Amino acid sequence: MTTTRATGPSRPPVEVTGRPGRPVTVEDLLRFRLVGEPVMAPDGATVAVAVTEIDGEADAYRSAIWLVPTTGEGPPRRLTAGTKRDAAPRWSPDGSRLIFTSDRDTEKAQLWLIAVDGGEARRLTNLDTAAGDAAWAPDGRRVAFVAKVKPEDPNPDSDVKVITDLRYKYDGEGFLGGAWRHLFTLDVDDPDAEPVQITTGDFDHLHPAWSPSGREIAFTANRVPDWMLSRVTDIWSVVPAAGAAPRRLTPGDGALGLPTWSPDGTTVACVGSRPLEEMWQRSHVWLVPAGGGEPSCLTESFGPGVGDGAIDDLGGFSARPPAWTPDGEALMFVAANAGETHVYLVCRDGGQVQPVTAGARRVAAFSLDPTGADGSRFACAVADPVTPFEVHLVEAGSPERALTPFNAAVVAEMA
Repeated sequence: MTTTRATGPSRPPVEVTGRPGRPVTVEDLLRFRLVGEPVMAPDGATVAVAVTEIDGEADAYRSAIWLVPTTGEGPPRRLTAGTKRDAAPRWSPDGSRLIFTSDRDTEKAQLWLIAVDGGEARRLTNLDTAAGDAAWAPDGRRVAFVAKVKPEDPNPDSDVKVITDLRYKYDGEGFLGGAWRHLFTLDVDDPDAEPVQITTGDFDHLHPAWSPSGREIAFTANRVPDWMLSRVTDIWSVVPAAGAAPRRLTPGDGALGLPTWSPDGTTVACVGSRPLEEMWQRSHVWLVPAGGGEPSCLTESFGPGVGDGAIDDLGGFSARPPAWTPDGEALMFVAANAGETHVYLVCRDGGQVQPVTAGARRVAAFSLDPTGADGSRFACAVADPVTPFEVHLVEAGSPERALTPFNAAVVAEMA
């Protein structure tokens, strides 16, 4: 999985070859379909992806979950109707079901469950705040997720806001009202089960990740006094069944997050910067012992830093953890450099970071085939200067190919 792509500021400017056709119009922008993060099924045969369409007359976005064969046998199949916004699909460990978020019956998005063979989706949560960031437990029965918990309002009829917290308002969210994000677990096989809150306190808890044994959940938080005065975030772990307090795995001197467990359960990988010496620092991939301790940096000499810093109008991709190759020998991640975003690989034992994808384009999100050992087969979301995002398949020894044609007809008309 190596390429000959040159890196660094000395590269010549990229030339984009024009295509015959007409110029882009305002109306064309409403025809584009917005392809989300691809998620590979456990057997590697199918990719689940949320695809958003724009309803110009209703001034609304509508998104559905699609299933895309990776073998090239058959076209993509729409799994959900997409009358509202269905998003963030996640495969069950046996590949028979998907959890996703939707606001189809509620003001705030909730968790839903659907069989990939079809049928009616079943709503799993009914909270007064949005539920998301769902993660399946290895047993295929439980899920962890994140939702805000609102404090009781002593004056519900008053429109006066009493601000007592330093962090009281976020862009895109508005006033927080003392509502903090917490972790919950839910037994999805019990239709009468209620979500169980497993974290407490006036802190935000993010990015739940189950250990391979299903015993622990790692997450991102800053649970120290006066956390609102600090940029520090740590990796923590909690044992849901024990009811014990979370334990901190990292030393509290950096901004670390997005944890993911190694296949053998001995190590947690994460992304971030430490120590915090400047307002802006490059992010790196770090390894932390599962029992806690000093993090080791795998990408210290990697100049671009880890993460996709690109901004555009046709693809909003959330930051994702680095991905362990199924054999546990390496980690893969995206990084932006000189106007491009690509997938990179670094060995667990260190060494030089290797580019996996190349070209004048943006590879914004990817999902490894769990049946392979070394991460040489994966699905990814790819766009270039003249083509909106589509799902591609990268496979060692074979040419990369597009799996979806969601925007092909529109693009074919344009110059």
